[in-house]
Amino acid sequence: MIGIVLIVLLSCAIGFTQAQEPDDAGAFTPSPELNDYMDEIERITSEIRELEPLDTVTRIFPRPDDVRAYLNESISGEDVERDFFEAQQFYIAFDLMPSDTMLMQTYIELLGDQIGGFYDTETDEMNIVLLNDITPQRALPLLEEIVYSHEFTHALQDQHFDLERLLTDDLVNAEPDRAQAVLSLVEGDATLVMTDYLTRLAEDQPLRVLAGIGSLTVAGSAEFPENTPPILITELTSPYLDGMEFVTALRDDGGWERVNQAYTDLPLSTEQILHPEKYLTGENPLPITLNNEQMPLDAPWERLFDRTLGEFFLREYLATQLAPRDAADMAAGWGGDRYHLYYNAETDQRAWVMRLAWDSALEADEFSEGYLKFIEMRLPEADQDGDCWTSAAETLCFVTIGEEHLISYAPTLQEAQQLLDSQREMVAA
Repeated sequence: MIGIVLIVLLSCAIGFTQAQEPDDAGAFTPSPELNDYMDEIERITSEIRELEPLDTVTRIFPRPDDVRAYLNESISGEDVERDFFEAQQFYIAFDLMPSDTMLMQTYIELLGDQIGGFYDTETDEMNIVLLNDITPQRALPLLEEIVYSHEFTHALQDQHFDLERLLTDDLVNAEPDRAQAVLSLVEGDATLVMTDYLTRLAEDQPLRVLAGIGSLTVAGSAEFPENTPPILITELTSPYLDGMEFVTALRDDGGWERVNQAYTDLPLSTEQILHPEKYLTGENPLPITLNNEQMPLDAPWERLFDRTLGEFFLREYLATQLAPRDAADMAAGWGGDRYHLYYNAETDQRAWVMRLAWDSALEADEFSEGYLKFIEMRLPEADQDGDCWTSAAETLCFVTIGEEHLISYAPTLQEAQQLLDSQREMVAA
């Protein structure tokens, strides 16, 4: 079901979970006037996006409590718990989340507090969450109106490009970096349309928008649930904000037709989202592989993941010790990577090895310099033994081979060296 947890959190917002509406969501029946009003929102949204609707959508109006109740009921079961467990090991291993985080509950609370609407690709239903106790009569409140425009854009995307085809379970599990890139295209597209819709609304109804701008400001600055790990917040916002910049670059390059082409020629990495010029010039990630023929750590160690970290998560990992700007600059030279993540159930410990390649020798050198500073911050009391730094409870190793790097992390020096040794020949070849 999930690779990186928030991929699913975000995909829920456009219905990739094939969710059915909450039990009481259909209790509200819009008036004819309100239906006409929503027809006009759809017409303007379609005009802005330059996509004609191919079918009608059913309109559902759950309230926040309906959504929270549904989430608590639907996110359950052994398979889901295992998915969350494995995702949590990733976050802990790369210092992105405290080990005592209750990830599933945190996820449910975060999604329940932040979701303003979702389009269900399985049922073709528009779910617009009524964010206050006011039942709309003739028109939607301003916030719900722009959310409607956003979600109707997802309906148009689905009708023209088949959203379920883009983000399959296999892709999300095997390549979450690529999945987040695709999600950024989808959400960035809808966010840009929503922004244009609000701009047009401000031109046509300036007094209404001015009077309602307070609700938009409050919504935009809404607090996340207490103790939400920052990585989840960053994951939540990136596909919308970074995705909108990506789609804006595509539209500037060739109009909405250029955006439409991206649904066939999908972005392959978060690097291409963060640097749209790399997508536009066809600069794809370097193909990186790791040696899978041997298990470098003895039982009860098990391998959980063999996949790409990507520029986004590399940046976030580096930012756990370095200034955000420095972390972003170091990660910006990313050319490709692959990592193995291991888990020891008996000791509740994690270990990993990663191979990193860069766009140029200069950027590889810049990463080397910066990562040595990272190690100093991460393990200030560690003893250095060759390419490894060891403290009482953990070891971090960092090796340069040509213009690539190998990094390993494990509870002991021996285990960290075993991880390095399992990959040296492949990197040197």
